[in-house]
Amino acid sequence: MKKPVLLLLLLCAIFSQSCDLTIDTPQTPTLVTINAGAYILNNGNYNSNDASIDYYNFSTGAYFSDLYQNQNGVKLGDVAQDIIRFNDLLLISVYNSQVIQITDLVCKKLAEVKVENRSPRYFAKDTNFVYVSYYEGYVAKIDPYTQQVLAEVKVGNNPEQLVCVDNNKLFVANSGGMNHPNYDNTISVIDLNTFTVTDNIEVVINPTSLVKDSKGN
Repeated sequence: MKKPVLLLLLLCAIFSQSCDLTIDTPQTPTLVTINAGAYILNNGNYNSNDASIDYYNFSTGAYFSDLYQNQNGVKLGDVAQDIIRFNDLLLISVYNSQVIQITDLVCKKLAEVKVENRSPRYFAKDTNFVYVSYYEGYVAKIDPYTQQVLAEVKVGNNPEQLVCVDNNKLFVANSGGMNHPNYDNTISVIDLNTFTVTDNIEVVINPTSLVKDSKGN
C-alpha cells in the first residue's frame, strides 16, 4: 500500500522542480548578455516616427523588441538608417529626424548630435573617431565621447556607405540617388590626416556600398 504513495510523492517532487526551472524572458537585455548577439535596426515608415532597434541573443535565442523605446520611454525617431558600435557606445543615424542618437549598449540614451540641415546616412570608424555621410553631399568627423562634430568636408552627390582603409583613407560612395536619371558615378577619397578630399574615382553610376578586402584595402 505504501508504493502508490511514494510514487505520488516522487511525481510531485519532479513537477515542483520543473516549475522552479521556468525562467521568464526579461524585457531588456543586460550588459552581460548584450555581447553575444546582434542588433536589428528597423527603418520604420517615412514620416511616421516609428523606427526601432531590436536585439537577438545568439546563445539563448532570446529576442528583445524595441529596446530604445523600452529604455527611454520615447520613440527612436523617423527613419533609422544605420547603427555602429564604438567601444561601449552605440551611434544611430536617424535620417529624417536629422539627429544622431548616442546610447549605451542596452540603448539607454546618453546624448545626441543634432545635425541641423543635414540628413545622416551611414557610419564608418577608426580607433579614434566615427565618420558619417550626410545626404546633402558631405562627410563629417565626430568624437562620440564629446558629441562634437570636429570637421566636415564636401564630397559628391547623395553619399551613402563609406569605409576606412588601413592607410588613413576614407572611401565614400557618391550615389546621386536623388538626381534621377543623372546619378553620380564617383568614389571620393578623403585623407583622414587632413580631412580633405584628395581624389574622386569614376565608377559605374549610382554606387552605394563599399567593403574592404582581406588586406584592408
